[in-house]
Amino acid sequence: MIKLSYTDLLSRVKGLGLPLGRRVYGVPTGGIFASLLVVNSNQIVESPFEADFFLDDIIDSGKTRDNFVEKYGKPFYALVDKLNNDSSWRGEWISFPWERMLKVDGPKDNIIRILQYIGEDPNREGLKDTPERVIRSYEQLFSGYKQNPESVIKTFEDFVYDEMIILKDVEFYYNFENKLQQFFWIYNI
Repeated sequence: MIKLSYTDLLSRVKGLGLPLGRRVYGVPTGGIFASLLVVNSNQIVESPFEADFFLDDIIDSGKTRDNFVEKYGKPFYALVDKLNNDSSWRGEWISFPWERMLKVDGPKDNIIRILQYIGEDPNREGLKDTPERVIRSYEQLFSGYKQNPESVIKTFEDFVYDEMIILKDVEFYYNFENKLQQFFWIYNI
């Protein structure tokens, strides 16, 4: 986890080269806090239609940015841009000061919200430790995303074989990100 301070964020604001004396719309919710960092030289507006540019706390997948730019055709800025300026932070959880002040605990709070969404009481006995268990489970299930495939898979580029190589009883695991579920197959040849 990368914990950013207000000092870090003010430094990032200076590096963005934001237009001054303009109207800014803070993208809900983190962008609202981000826009407060530039209020001295800009006016915060309540509607995207009124804005000269948009400001968000983070560009993670780029979907929010792309939606705003496509719909309104105005410049979009973010304090953290994992796709471009901060690409080395891809895969890292970024913690902003306002989240810590509001006691928002990133993934843990999101899992609690999912439990509430499906109608469960996250405080009931048996579920109290579920967020931590899910996080540990995800760390193990998705650990491959942090691995370099070349360190795990052996290729035989230097050799030429005139016979077929067959592997038997191969277990194949795959994570479907669009469902956050793991599927596996065992191939018996």
